[in-house]
Amino acid sequence: MIKRKFHSKPEALDSILSGTLSAYRIKDKLRAYDIFLDWAETVGEETAKVAWPKKIIKKRILVLQTLNSSWAQEIELMKQDLINKISAKHPQSVIEEIKIVTGDPTKKP
Repeated sequence: MIKRKFHSKPEALDSILSGTLSAYRIKDKLRAYDIFLDWAETVGEETAKVAWPKKIIKKRILVLQTLNSSWAQEIELMKQDLINKISAKHPQSVIEEIKIVTGDPTKKP
């Protein structure tokens, strides 16, 4: 049986994961999705009840899903305010635009 010698100390899993994500250039992409985690805190509880993030496209366009077309129209008027709130809470975010879609509220994440 061959004995292996390890020349380095054990490394923490978060350090390994962080290094791997950086090496594959996906760390920044994942960071963009931080806004999904605290959506209600970022935009407010009332807004979060009727509109929620669905995905990010082209690294800068946030797609929001709303309960119905009435709320889509209301959110349309709030776009710039929402972008400002996102930027304030997540300075690393590069969201420049919001696209709104309506959909089935039972498919809310």
